[in-house]
Amino acid sequence: MSIANGTITAAQFTTAAGKILAFSPSGSKIILSDTQDTPQQVFVFDTATHNSSTLPIAGATAAAFSPDGLKAYIVAGSTLYVYSQQDALQTIPLAAPATDVAFNSNGMLGYLAGGDPAGVLFGSVCDGSPTLVPVASPNASLIRELPNGSLLTLSSSNQFGTITPAFSGAASSTDFLGCPSSRTQNWPTGVLARGFINVTNTPASTVNLGAGFTPIQLLVSSDGSRAYVLAPNVATILVYNIDNGTTSSIALAGNAGSLRGALVSDGSLLFVLGTDGRLHALDTATLTDTQQLSFPDNFCRDSAGNSAPFTCLPDLIAVTP
Repeated sequence: MSIANGTITAAQFTTAAGKILAFSPSGSKIILSDTQDTPQQVFVFDTATHNSSTLPIAGATAAAFSPDGLKAYIVAGSTLYVYSQQDALQTIPLAAPATDVAFNSNGMLGYLAGGDPAGVLFGSVCDGSPTLVPVASPNASLIRELPNGSLLTLSSSNQFGTITPAFSGAASSTDFLGCPSSRTQNWPTGVLARGFINVTNTPASTVNLGAGFTPIQLLVSSDGSRAYVLAPNVATILVYNIDNGTTSSIALAGNAGSLRGALVSDGSLLFVLGTDGRLHALDTATLTDTQQLSFPDNFCRDSAGNSAPFTCLPDLIAVTP
């Protein structure tokens, strides 16, 4: 499905099925998790060829592509899978279940919310096999990197926190797929965190979102000034001002809850898929729901490809170049 200038077009492809977990930055690849069929599988769908690669992964719940789209982390309970367009699928056991995954801006590190009793895990993707190191951040359930290299976490008790990593290590002359050719670019300390000799956690003052709020997605604006929290059981998007620790909200029209969302590159618009089956366009400057788009009647189809009543909802949205 694509949306341009308020017009929705939809197409159906049968080479992949399941819940969408991630889009590659260019929009050329989509990771889907099929937990309904036997055996359970993960599909990597190519939006240009409409073909899929099938991965033997059961119970996948979160995924993220590296910034160049060449690698992806896929989380399934207490197992981390590393997908590569050229290398074989890697399977890495975790000490605890993980709930979210993200990459840093240059693609050299992957982050896991959970995966270890100590909290967040850092993993180097610029090795033949990722090295995972725990960092204390108890009960982190959602995680995103900030432009300054810090991490914003949201705990299962609805509290924000930040992690400021400090790394040291020796540079390597070996290049790996999906890693920058210059290993020192964008690193605050100017070195490659290959061995993770030093990783520190700088806690921030916490902000409690309150009871009855069940977050499912955490979005951060490109300038790192705001975070947006989506939840299906409330009719507002929570807005967190990262600089001063204050909160505000955006009410969704029709008292709808939110399923998934995506920010445009400059952060001026937030698109949200609502529980009312509509796409909401939110103005982040005025904190208002300015437009609601309805999906076409034939958006949902049965297994034979016939039109069906609107009984299904889209489960992910991405804004691509």
